[in-house]
Order: sequence, then structure tokens, then C-alpha cells
Amino acid sequence: MLNEERIERQCEARGFSVHFGAGVIYINSGKANWRLMHDGNQVYKVLHENYRGLRFNTGKYNSGYHEQKLWNFQMKNILNYIEKHDKLFLTESKTRRPIQRLQIA
Repeated sequence: MLNEERIERQCEARGFSVHFGAGVIYINSGKANWRLMHDGNQVYKVLHENYRGLRFNTGKYNSGYHEQKLWNFQMKNILNYIEKHDKLFLTESKTRRPIQRLQIA
């Protein structure tokens, strides 16, 4: 059985905010939003908010979530995964160069 108090403590220790709904745990890592789908006993699906992909005229990305492929659905491992995922994304974002425009001669 999932223990909400324990999950709150684990999230707080990482600086994440967490909210609980029926069959879903909402986590904001400060860099991304996550949804953990569960059956009351264990998490069975981890979803990450889209922030890459198609951009609309408004400058916003395509809305929605995509599934993360995890091999271990224990809460500690999921939170470690989220933490590492966000650190990797920030590292990649800082090292990425802006796209240069092609000049047509």
C-alpha cells in the first residue's frame, strides 16, 4: 500500500511538491510536471509532461504527457529517476547551442 506521508517526506527532501488524487500522484519537480498512475498499492505508470516537440504559434509546446519506461516502480527509484532526468535535461539545455539561421545567398 502506498503511504502518502512517506511519499510527501521523500518529495520534500528533494524539493518536489506533491499532490494526491484518485489513482494518481502529481509531482512538480520545479523543472517539470509528473503523473504517477497507481492502483492504491503500487505505481504502474510514470508520465512526464511534454516540453519538447511541436510548438504552436503561441510559443507553447504541445500539451500532454508521455510515458517513461522504468524497470523498477518502487517510489524511491521513481523519485531518483525524476531527479536525474531533470538534472540531465538542465545539463543538456545549458550546453545546447541556439539554432543558427541559414543564409540564402
